[in-house]
Amino acid sequence: MTSLNTSSGKDDGFVRLNISGNYQFPGVHGNATRVYNQQLSHGGTLVMVEGDFTSVGGQARQQVFMLNVGGSRATVTGWTGRGLNTNCNFNEPFYAQAAAWSPDDSTIYVATTGYKPAGTPAGSAPRTGPCDAAIRISLHPHQGQP
Repeated sequence: MTSLNTSSGKDDGFVRLNISGNYQFPGVHGNATRVYNQQLSHGGTLVMVEGDFTSVGGQARQQVFMLNVGGSRATVTGWTGRGLNTNCNFNEPFYAQAAAWSPDDSTIYVATTGYKPAGTPAGSAPRTGPCDAAIRISLHPHQGQP
């Protein structure tokens, strides 16, 4: 992931993240480290990023991380999507497919695939967790995280 100078089109050094890792659990086929989507907050100072990774800037992050882009250099925030660290079905190792900000940037919504949690039988109920769901995550610390 990089940022480009709008005049030259060259890397301007604003984003230096070292995104690495991928999901490793029984049955998962090889999957590359990558960023799939990103969304700028309405306030313009945060970027939410989704992808297949386990570390960003030397910090443990899975599927979603946030960048503070309001300073002289982009930095990984302390926020973690704790509810997004479950292993879903082996054929869907990356399941946080899309996300969006609430109008006031206080909440994010994440749409997932994943079929079912890893190790559970098909059709089991009730289902819990982030696999094949739409998730609401409050960004206010006093309201907690999943």
